[in-house]
Amino acid sequence: MNKRFISAGSFAFMLCLVVGFVVLWSVCCEAGWIRTYGGASPEYATSLARTSDGGYVLAGTTNDNCLVVKFDSVWNMAWQKTYGGSGTDVCGSIKQTEPDLGYIVAGSTTSFGAGVSDVWVLKLDGNGNVEWQKVYGGTGGEQGIAVRQTDSGYIVGAQTSSFGTGSVDFWLLNLDASGNILWQRAYGGTSADRLYDLELVTGGGYIVAGQTLSFGAGGNDALVLKVDAKGDVVWQKTYGGPLTDWASSIEKTVGGGYVVLGETSSFEAGDRDLWIFKIDESGEISWQKTYGGPARDEGDGVSKIRQTSDGGYIVAGITSSFGAGGQDAWLFKLDADGNVTWERSYGGLHDDWSHLVDETVDGGYIMAANTRSFGAGSGDILVLKLEADGSIAGCPLGTVTNATVADTSASGTTSTAATIVTAITPTDTTIVPVDSNIEPVEFCPLSDKPLTLKVGATRKRQGEGTTVSLDGLIDCPETCQALYNPGVTVTLSASPSGLSTFLGWKPASLGCEGTDPCTVTMDKKKTVKAVFQGPNKLKVVTTLKKGATGTVTSGDGHINCPGDCDEQYSLNAPVILTATAGDGSSFVKWTGRPCKEETTNICSFTMDKNSTVKAIFEPTP
Repeated sequence: MNKRFISAGSFAFMLCLVVGFVVLWSVCCEAGWIRTYGGASPEYATSLARTSDGGYVLAGTTNDNCLVVKFDSVWNMAWQKTYGGSGTDVCGSIKQTEPDLGYIVAGSTTSFGAGVSDVWVLKLDGNGNVEWQKVYGGTGGEQGIAVRQTDSGYIVGAQTSSFGTGSVDFWLLNLDASGNILWQRAYGGTSADRLYDLELVTGGGYIVAGQTLSFGAGGNDALVLKVDAKGDVVWQKTYGGPLTDWASSIEKTVGGGYVVLGETSSFEAGDRDLWIFKIDESGEISWQKTYGGPARDEGDGVSKIRQTSDGGYIVAGITSSFGAGGQDAWLFKLDADGNVTWERSYGGLHDDWSHLVDETVDGGYIMAANTRSFGAGSGDILVLKLEADGSIAGCPLGTVTNATVADTSASGTTSTAATIVTAITPTDTTIVPVDSNIEPVEFCPLSDKPLTLKVGATRKRQGEGTTVSLDGLIDCPETCQALYNPGVTVTLSASPSGLSTFLGWKPASLGCEGTDPCTVTMDKKKTVKAVFQGPNKLKVVTTLKKGATGTVTSGDGHINCPGDCDEQYSLNAPVILTATAGDGSSFVKWTGRPCKEETTNICSFTMDKNSTVKAIFEPTP
């Protein structure tokens, strides 16, 4: 009988093909999703970097400590750690290092150092353990903003108020591989100049971007400096108009030059707009455009622009002009000339804002945002895996927006920022990382067994009102139920209509006290009721004995009896009634529960229930 067999070598080859296909599918063909990462305290994302294994590393803050989370290629958390002391310690920028595949982190600390806050730099291994850690600063305040690996070590872009010529200056620290300083320079004028981003220059050197009050056309202007490998200025220019303008992100572009993302009040459709301009290697503008709506649209000094594989750009920002409510995360795709290909907002009824975005290998995008509409705490990290057009199949977020795009007319003006050699010596710090426990929750797409949240109302005396979820899925009485994945936290708020009053939530087992928003964790199907009470009725009667005359009026003008003697008031509304006798008449007394003890002609009470009040008048003897 013939037998077939596979040699060990052939089996190993086939196994590699299968494993390779599975890995490729997980990286390249993953469907879109939305997840929150957080706990009871606020968590915020500040930096996102791609790693060599197809995953990402994210830096942020939690409970006033630096937070670093490593994700694999399908966004499972490989590890998560916090770093910090007794003060406030922030990670502002993180990058993977080569060839060791560890991480370099730059931020600021008030737990250690010489001044109000110091630049803090940590070198981590591939598992988040600290290899070295140092602070850099003087007696004022310093913040580490951006870090990049160089041939000789690292370059840190920072802000300093201890050194330089103004209240705040740009500060560059060139470090060796162990964090020792090779050179250090401050750059600025007599006022405040703040660095927000840094990029390596092909052939050596660095280009930095931020804002200046020391130079420019007016208010704040964007300031871009190009320096050589020794920190000497090659050129420096400001960009702006008569009002407030600045740069928050600079990206080296394929083919040469740089693209700059900022915001402007000098050239805008609304209160403030995002502003993008492309410059060549000498800082001359190739094109410049604003993007916005009637309200404020901004980058908050930290939003990023990234060039995409097609030569265009993907931009993360914040919009108050579009979206579900408050501020929303805003993402738009541009072609190589700055024209909009698509744009979308993402958010709920509270504030949600995005700063970080990267193109994924499947042609889609990953966006890290911060949210107060979704998640477990007062602020959580929100991560969205998006399709190539910014959509998420099966998810309710991602509203198409329609920004006004306009060409602007700024020109680069040479500035005269001074270069100051600083002379600080770094100090080692001694923190030990702690494993953290932020929890991921997938908001969408829905699982095979979603849970239903039903919202209703208990209407006392025909009370009316609306109940909404911060994620925007519930808006009752129009939309009173929604499906959620197990573990999702939903925050509900209730608003009474007209003269109704919101009294609280039912059932008591929810643990939602008083009239504060009610937070529900979906561990099973749930029903929530908001209790509304309608208005109380006030009826005023004037008893006029033997032809007497008199009137009763209310302080709010709603009662003028006889004539207008009935009115409705919300629960516990204050009422002041005044009885005024006519000519030849006298006010005798009040009757009725609210006023029966009152001995003057003025009665004050609160409308805690339906009430009837009588004022008795009689002729003056």
